[in-house]
Amino acid sequence: MAPLSNKRAREIASERLRSACAVQFGSGTTTNTAGPTADVAEQSPTGDGFTTPPPPPSSISSTAPPLDEDDIDDVAPEAQATLSDGCSVRRGTQKSTGPPPKRRRGFGNLDKVKRIVKVSGLIEVVYDDFIRGPSSSSVNSLLVNSIGCIIRSKVKLSAGNWECIGDSEKKKLIDGLTPYFKIDFGDKRMWAWLEDKAGTIYRDWKGDFSRHYKKYGRQTIPPDLIHRQDEWDWLCWHFESPDFKTRSAANKTNRGKKESEHHTGRLPIIYRVVHHKEKGNEFPVIPAYIETYDTVNDPKAAKNLVS
Repeated sequence: MAPLSNKRAREIASERLRSACAVQFGSGTTTNTAGPTADVAEQSPTGDGFTTPPPPPSSISSTAPPLDEDDIDDVAPEAQATLSDGCSVRRGTQKSTGPPPKRRRGFGNLDKVKRIVKVSGLIEVVYDDFIRGPSSSSVNSLLVNSIGCIIRSKVKLSAGNWECIGDSEKKKLIDGLTPYFKIDFGDKRMWAWLEDKAGTIYRDWKGDFSRHYKKYGRQTIPPDLIHRQDEWDWLCWHFESPDFKTRSAANKTNRGKKESEHHTGRLPIIYRVVHHKEKGNEFPVIPAYIETYDTVNDPKAAKNLVS
C-alpha cells in the first residue's frame, strides 16, 4: 500500500474531527470532502431539469475513508498526531492526546521487580564465567534497570565518577537491591560486574546533566534535581573545571572515531552470542555482531566488516 501524503492525512484528520465535533455539539450539517462528484452520483434527474438532493442522513458520520493499520503506520509522524477517532491519537496500541513526549532518562521505578518478587520471591542472580555477568538475559535486564533506578533516586551526585563515590553511597545501592535480588555480594566477580554497571549508569546520568548545563546554563536546574540544589551546584562547578573540560573534549573526539554503533538496547552482545551458540552455530560471534552493531553512516556495512 502506497504511503499517505501529509496533505491527504491532514484532510482525513480534519474531516474526522469535524464529524466528531458535530456529533458532540449537535450540529446538523457536515462538510463533504470525499470528492466533487460524491453527491452527484446519488442525485436523480427530474422533469424540470433540476436534480433532487439526496435525503438527509439519519445520523451524522464521517465521509472520510476508514484507515487501517497499514495506513496509520504509513502516515508521517507530524500528521499522525490528529488521526484516529477525532479525539485521541493512535500509534500502534498507544493512545494519547498529542504527540508523544521525547524520551528521557528519569528516576524510573521498581514496579516490575516488585511484582515479580511478590509472586515468586527474591530474584536469584547466578554469575556465569563465560558471560561474565548474570547467566540469564532477563535477570540481567531487571538488575541493570534496578541499579539505574536506585542510583538516580538515592545516590548523591558528589564525585566525578563511580570509583570516587564514598562507601556510604555505594551501600545505598546494596541496600536498594537486597529486598528484591538474591546476590552474593561477597563474590568478587559479581561485585566487579556490579561496580562496572553502576559506573556506566552513573557516568551516563551525569552526562545527561552535562548536556543540560551546556544547553541551558547554571540558572535552569534540571527537573530531576529540583529538590537537590546542592548537587546541581556541585555539578556546575564540576562542569566548569579545567580537568572536566579537557576530558570532555578528548571523549568527544574519540566518539567521532567510532566505526560501529550498538543499537539493540541495554542487552550486551554476549547474550546474543550465547543464543547462537545454543542453536549450534559454529561461529556465533559473527551473527551476534551483525545483529548488534551497525556503522555510523551505513547500517548495512556491518555485514561487510565480518564478511
